[in-house]
Amino acid sequence: SAEYLKEKIISFIEKHDNVHVVIIDGIEIFSVDSTVALNFVMLKNDMESNGCEILFWNWEVKAAGVICRWEP
Repeated sequence: SAEYLKEKIISFIEKHDNVHVVIIDGIEIFSVDSTVALNFVMLKNDMESNGCEILFWNWEVKAAGVICRWEP
């Protein structure tokens, strides 16, 4: 789930000082619902507060659009 992924990524970043960028390859993700999108936005915000950047790579426009609509 997106919540599990968020927890794992944040945990990894907090344990390793040299992580500055996380790339999530969306080649296999064809759609997301609003709950997943919101979790990705919260992940982005949490990562930024830890000094990291998140990149969403190879995402379908439709799936990426759901996430972008949550971001102001």
